[in-house]
Amino acid sequence: MINKVCPKCKSNSFTMTVYRKGGTIYEVEDGVLEANGMTDDGDSVSVTCQCAKCGYIWHPRNLVFEIDK
Repeated sequence: MINKVCPKCKSNSFTMTVYRKGGTIYEVEDGVLEANGMTDDGDSVSVTCQCAKCGYIWHPRNLVFEIDK
């Protein structure tokens, strides 16, 4: 699960891309987080989220999540 929602429309369905030396794409549907890509184990450089409902793009702060699937 993840502790974030879209800051614009409050939806909890969005794509989350964690940038590392490689990148990981996560799909979030109704608050359930599923890894949808490959990555290495390096430190995160940045995170970008795009809402599945309104398309808003944001960079979350204080991100806490666990992969559900």
